[in-house]
Amino acid sequence: GLMVPQWLLSHPNSINTGSEDLDQVLEVLLTTAMFVGGVIGFILDNTVPGTKEERGLSKWRETLEASQKRRKPVQYNMPFVTRIIKRIKCCVYFPISPTFSKSPIACCKKAKKQKAYELDVVTTDFKPVQQNGSGT
Repeated sequence: GLMVPQWLLSHPNSINTGSEDLDQVLEVLLTTAMFVGGVIGFILDNTVPGTKEERGLSKWRETLEASQKRRKPVQYNMPFVTRIIKRIKCCVYFPISPTFSKSPIACCKKAKKQKAYELDVVTTDFKPVQQNGSGT
């Protein structure tokens, strides 16, 4: 990942496809060490054989699932602004608002006090309406 960009910088005009635009795009991509390293990593990850345990994927998945179970939802408040937003009732309809509610039913009910770091999860039960043979 580091040698390809270094080589291209020391050998200017080494890429010559016949299209000046394509030459520029390839030069920019291949002189970026993160891009070259990522592409090499992607190729090696998908071509080198091995089980999930040998490649470390099963252990990685276990740690990922464990960290998601421990994580608590957090709501960050903006100084001075959050108090004003909480007073404006229509802010519950905007997803960027700290008072946003995912359920339209919850907007009509009186909101209970909640701590700044806790979020309520609202679930609704959806039962499909069965139609009879007459179409009504």
